[in-house]
Parts: sequence; C-alpha cells; structure tokens
Amino acid sequence: MKNFVIISFLAFLMIFTAFFLFSVDSDNVPVISVDPIKKYPHDKKAFTQGFEFHKGTFFEGTGLRGASNLREVDIFTGTVLRSRQLPPEFFGEGISIINGKIYQLTWKSGKAFQYDLETFELIREFGINGEGWGLTNDGNNLIMSNGTDKIVFLDPRSFKDVRTLSATKNGKPQNLLNELEFIKGDIWANVWKTDDILRINSKTGQVKSVLDLSNISERKHVDDVANGIAWDKENDIVYVTGKLWSNVYKLNLNKGKVINRSLFQTWVNSKKHLLR
Repeated sequence: MKNFVIISFLAFLMIFTAFFLFSVDSDNVPVISVDPIKKYPHDKKAFTQGFEFHKGTFFEGTGLRGASNLREVDIFTGTVLRSRQLPPEFFGEGISIINGKIYQLTWKSGKAFQYDLETFELIREFGINGEGWGLTNDGNNLIMSNGTDKIVFLDPRSFKDVRTLSATKNGKPQNLLNELEFIKGDIWANVWKTDDILRINSKTGQVKSVLDLSNISERKHVDDVANGIAWDKENDIVYVTGKLWSNVYKLNLNKGKVINRSLFQTWVNSKKHLLR
C-alpha cells in the first residue's frame, strides 16, 4: 500500500511537471515576438522612465532621486543633446509631448511638471493623485498609469481626471502597468518586472495582444527591466528600450509572429529577475 501511494504521488508529480513545462499559456490573447531591424546606443546609466519619439529625436525622462532628468537624445549616437535636471528630492517618471508642451510625472511626490518643448523651461506644476508611473497622450488627453491596473485620462490644461480605465485580460486586472505609448488607438504598456508589453484597447481596457521582448531583453537584475516605448507615427516604427539598457531596439510590428508560450515560460518571464 505504501509503495502504491509513493508511485501514485510520483506519477502525479511527473504529470503536473510536464503540464507546467509544456502546456501553452492559452488565454486567447495572442503573444507576439518581433525581431529587431536595428539597434542604436543607449545611455546604460539612464534609469529610463519615459520615452518618446518626436521629429527625429528621442525625448527621455529618467528616474532615481538625485539623478532624474528630462533629456533630448540623438537617435543614432545616443548623445544627449540637451537636458534639464530635476531637483534632488524628485524621482522622475513618465513623459509625454502634446500641444508644444512636454509633461513629466514624479513617482511619489504628488507632482507633475509642464515644460516648454523648445526651451525645457518650466511653465507650471500640477498636483497628481497617488503615484505617477507611465505617461502618453491620444492627441486630446494625457494618459497616465500608476502601477496598478488603472489607466487615467487627464485634461492637459488642468491635470484633472477625465475618465479611468481598468486594463484586463480575460476579465482579470493587469497590474504593474508602467511606461506607456499610444499607437493607432491602442495603449501599449510595459509591465514592470516582465519582458511584456500589453496592447490595450483604449475604449474598453481589454488586452488585445502581448508583445514578448524576451528575445532582446537586457534584464539581468530587478531594476533593469524593459521600460520604454516610442512610436514613429510617420514611418510606423516602434523603438523600445529599458532601464539601464545599452541599446534601443527598432521594431517593425507588422513583421511580428505569433508564438506559443508555455505556462513555464510565462512564469519565468515574470520571475526572471529572481532567477539570476
């Protein structure tokens, strides 16, 4: 009897392990992988929190207290063309450009800054509720993440809430939404601690697909995660990077391929920073 129990337990363990390792993470949301067209140098000391393409250059917001800044960066060389340092008490977060202004969030200070795009001169400050994480815009409203599943649309003139959206995948809230980009009516969001970017319907909040960046990820520790999405609208090209990454990767999303990702691979993606 004892041997039967042991054999049954081992058989169950083998079946469970095989299921976990090889079963496809089938939640009816396609997972897409894209091979980079090209890569460009990126300041590996930049703790990237906001990333945007505008008129042929990158604009980047970096974090960490005492090291946070706003910068314009040459795409091809990674050279910082100009920058503005934040006061040392602020931890910089997401940025977005709209109506000739550039906006920058702070993490836990309850403040956002509005600058003149051409001069980087501070125009005004706004108060924000809760934490500031990612920032983008749809041409009318700013769109902010706060580390939860919530996406908040804001009036850029007053920074007051217009509406709030919950990002869900098969009805389950998707937390830890970080850097954002608005692309063709959808909100693209890095997910903190993973190599995933979620493509979110900006009307319903439903996740339409997942972009898996594990093929280009430079993540080695808990901090150096993927966190930067910039869209060149004119050429329909997306650039991605991360905190403390050495490169910016150029992607053509039209050349992406759907992949079958096992439950084990999905788990590893979310825990990779703990496995090194």
